[in-house]
Amino acid sequence: MATLDQRTRARYTAGVLSAIIPTLGECAALPGLLARLRAEVDEVIVADGGSTDGTIAAAEAGGARVVRAPRGRGPQLNAGAAVATGRILWFLHADTRVPAGAGVAVRASRTAWGCFAVRVDSRDLRLRWCGRWMTERARRTGSCTGDMGMWFHRPIFEALGGFPPLPAFEDLELSERARYRHPWSVLGPPLGTSARRWEREGTTRTILRMWALRAAWRAGVDPQRLGRAYASSPRSSES
Repeated sequence: MATLDQRTRARYTAGVLSAIIPTLGECAALPGLLARLRAEVDEVIVADGGSTDGTIAAAEAGGARVVRAPRGRGPQLNAGAAVATGRILWFLHADTRVPAGAGVAVRASRTAWGCFAVRVDSRDLRLRWCGRWMTERARRTGSCTGDMGMWFHRPIFEALGGFPPLPAFEDLELSERARYRHPWSVLGPPLGTSARRWEREGTTRTILRMWALRAAWRAGVDPQRLGRAYASSPRSSES
């Protein structure tokens, strides 16, 4: 993970909350999130992995600072964290729906890291159940995913080494290391996440695929092999 110069470190304060968003072809989804974040955070960083649409223009028009990074959620998120000035780093997907009060909840948390409860924006009962299951799993085990709005106090994030440069499951790997060292919180109100990635290929098929990939990750299957399989999933078509 990129290091930070002393001048930048001197600007950190406990009250500054930075949102970091990895993007790749997100010109449609990004403006809505940026508009909401104005009332929730002090700074927004968009870490782009090589968009060729209007993502960069949308980010700049929405008041975000843009940093370009090698494609991949881990490298993009780390690049955003490296230029952020906040004491608290909040990592969000571009299609996340942030409710009022979410930023206050992060600032008020008594733990050094955590995530949010999540609700999938769909009438499909299978996806509603998935959101509840993901939330309960995070509460019980500390296993958090990127679409749950993971956040860290910077000293903890840096001590953990940031997100690993894996082709998939960088979020689970980081939360796995964090949960063994520090207590976590699962905050509310719930974040909304788009159902587009499930619905593109088929809800049941995508759910089963992701469960299988997660089980393979826990079993120690080679990350490069998992990355190739994950890349063919509709849930990975955008950063």
